[in-house]
Amino acid sequence: MKLKLSAEELENQSFHSNNLRAAVNEIKANGYIVLEGLLSKELVDELRTSFKPIFDAYVDRIKVDTTPVNAETPRGINRFQMNLPFIKPFNDPQIIMNPFVMSIMDQLLGDDCTLLYFASDTPMPGSGYQGVHSDEIPLYPEMEIILPPAVMALNIPLVDITEENGATEIWPGGTHRIPESMNKPRLVQELSASMQPEKVLMNAGDVLVRDPRMWHRGTPNGSAEWRPLMALYYNRPWFNRDGVSPRIGIPHETYEGLPDRAKRLLRLADIGGSLINMS
Repeated sequence: MKLKLSAEELENQSFHSNNLRAAVNEIKANGYIVLEGLLSKELVDELRTSFKPIFDAYVDRIKVDTTPVNAETPRGINRFQMNLPFIKPFNDPQIIMNPFVMSIMDQLLGDDCTLLYFASDTPMPGSGYQGVHSDEIPLYPEMEIILPPAVMALNIPLVDITEENGATEIWPGGTHRIPESMNKPRLVQELSASMQPEKVLMNAGDVLVRDPRMWHRGTPNGSAEWRPLMALYYNRPWFNRDGVSPRIGIPHETYEGLPDRAKRLLRLADIGGSLINMS
């Protein structure tokens, strides 16, 4: 589902109550919502311009992954995950603590949630299909239970995402609410084959808020250009992704200059740690 914000909402930087309710209910029911036109063209242009030299340097340093796509290695060929440095413009308040996004996170994760994943996903020309997968492992894999979300993802495209350049394919309608015991890679592959997916097409300036447990996969980038996408994960405070990916490195002076809400979001980051971790 896509939700177009009104001029009044954008001016006030606040949802009408019915739109907030609609966004939260849509995520609960179907696993995602696209907020149209949330970010200004100027900010997205700045993000894309700043991202390119960092990404180009990163790609130059590593080899292309030629591992065949399968359920255990879902990233695939010519598709790059890169952690982002916590610098401007990536750490702009409109990115890390956007009031519309945080209103949704407060409803789904509580107002004490944290931000522990600050990265990007970029399929290059020639990338293929990923295996269908969930981004989160079950907390209680032996149990026949359905849990509320512990993590929510925010995806920000830096270019228009089209059928041609590798739109994310999703399996909405409840795959984020399957019992914990069913969320196994091979079972996901088998069950998804009999279900109808849809592609999330977005314009630069739109954002996608999704439950990362919802089944999804990257599709081939058949264009001649890259398709950069920022990826931020917000967590309940007890859910620590440390060990899954490097913590966000933030210089002390940068952290001290953040707004209070941003400080709370990033209180579990690596304060004083290395600014750039390109693993």
